[in-house]
Amino acid sequence: MTEPIKEPKKDNWPRTEHGTIDWEVVFERPKDGLIALVELSPNAEGLTRISKLIVKSLFSRDNDAETRVRFEREVDEIMVNSNTTENAFALEPRKVLIAALLREIKTNRLLSASFHIARLKENKKLESEADADERRADDPSNPMVAEPYSADTREAPPSPEAAFNMALTEMLAHRMSVLCRNVKQDHLMGRPLPFAVSHAFAERMLTLVRDHMALDMQAACRTFIRQAENQPPTHQVDFITKSMESRQSRQIIWASWQSVWADYTQQRDPPEKPKEEEKKGLLGVFKKQKSQPEWMDDPLTIDEWEDAVAMTKQANTLAAKLWADLTAPSEIFQPPTDDDNKLLMNLFARTPSAMEKQIGAVRQIAEQGGNHAKIFADYQQGKDIDLPLLVAICQRPDLFLDNGMLKDLMRSFPDSMRRERFELVLRYFEDQQ
Repeated sequence: MTEPIKEPKKDNWPRTEHGTIDWEVVFERPKDGLIALVELSPNAEGLTRISKLIVKSLFSRDNDAETRVRFEREVDEIMVNSNTTENAFALEPRKVLIAALLREIKTNRLLSASFHIARLKENKKLESEADADERRADDPSNPMVAEPYSADTREAPPSPEAAFNMALTEMLAHRMSVLCRNVKQDHLMGRPLPFAVSHAFAERMLTLVRDHMALDMQAACRTFIRQAENQPPTHQVDFITKSMESRQSRQIIWASWQSVWADYTQQRDPPEKPKEEEKKGLLGVFKKQKSQPEWMDDPLTIDEWEDAVAMTKQANTLAAKLWADLTAPSEIFQPPTDDDNKLLMNLFARTPSAMEKQIGAVRQIAEQGGNHAKIFADYQQGKDIDLPLLVAICQRPDLFLDNGMLKDLMRSFPDSMRRERFELVLRYFEDQQ
């Protein structure tokens, strides 16, 4: 009878003094490390089962499903035909290949942990500098255009994984810099700037991406990381950025971004409690069981469900904290509200050039002669023009606010349409319409 193999439990994994999982020990401990479990497998069936259980334990979250399936397939490819007669003695080479696969995962986990530890060590320094940063951001003498994380100022990344993190952060930074460009970083009409056009808010959001989201997106974006390994370190960030900005790649990035954004900023429901298995009567044992498709996971046991509920609560606690940090009050800008969650997520779907064109078009309509209101009403049809209009107003408050252009543009829209299509503009400049 085959001895049951239990899935490794994360609760028992050792941790470092900084609170992170000690991945070196988890993988390499001689007697019960993950690599040892693979090396001690007595046969092909046991090797396959323990390898997949390890993969499942390492990628247990809902948004890890795609990565988990990918690694399980790699295990299957390694183990293919392992039970045939001619390959009966080829078990050891397969153990070596699976161990190498696990060490690839270990390297990525060690890198993520090192980033986290480095951030912990810098927290005190960042806190002490926060007040000075806010004063500089609120100083009208600061440049109106800032290009954070630009190629001219970045250092060479220490690894392809770090290059990916930098590339992802720069991609969002380029989009947010378009919104802040040509906007004076000072109070507008005696009020803090709307968050969307504030450099200070952009830095706050980029910190969330760099410190949390980018690490989770590495698994879904391994293709870009692997391709960058063949590039010189100084070229890796630009290489990954160019690869991810291609039309085909943006679909992959967008799907991963949506999933990770939801994990880190939104609350999710725990899984439903599994039904208790009914006791069968004497005739029940002869009733035909409903077959379940092979691709479906087995129903959760009560213990598994309790673990999943605990993990969901933990994830929701972190998401609530990060969203509270992102929307915290500021004297420099008016922070986003809960209703802006989707808008912030969707910033990643807009290319910098597309946003520049729309902002430029709105300004051109306002700055040129003719029937501004009619031209604007025609232009906005079928477009989400709320954010570009907000940016244009903040770039040219003299034109839109002082000279009454915003009132002229809004006159042709009934109140219901105005509230539906220009929620941001109405929120910040309702007294000017």
